[in-house]
Amino acid sequence: MVKLDEKKCTLIIDFMSDYIEYYRELLDFEKKKLTLVTQDDIDGLIASISTEQALVMQSESLENKRLKLFDELGIAGMTYRNIAQNSPDEFKTKIEEDAKVFSALVLEIQKLNKGIETIISEKFKLMGKNSDKEITAYTGKGKKISNTGNSSIIKDI
Repeated sequence: MVKLDEKKCTLIIDFMSDYIEYYRELLDFEKKKLTLVTQDDIDGLIASISTEQALVMQSESLENKRLKLFDELGIAGMTYRNIAQNSPDEFKTKIEEDAKVFSALVLEIQKLNKGIETIISEKFKLMGKNSDKEITAYTGKGKKISNTGNSSIIKDI
């Protein structure tokens, strides 16, 4: 295992601060999106697409930055728990706390996304029961799907 010095720990902590701030912003966005979905605010959802796209791009950028940083520091593949264990004592607590905050944010975002997915799935089911019209949607990869022949259209979205 790599023993981390003060400089490496400071770089990790600084990066985690940015990462945590991003995930707080993403959590706020997902909460707003949940509200838009529950209120059937299609216009609001459409208006939020550009924000969501920017957040996705920022996520990819931050993850690439994390991978590069961890590779340069010789800690690629290490968990934050391992990083904390291999850090000087004065940094262990901060790294562990940041890791807990980060994990909690990710978990909360996952819960919100699951809730949004469930709500949308139920709305699609209701639309299908109340109408003989074909319901069409697109996957994240642009593949067109419809409710005809699909028991759960949301699986592909």
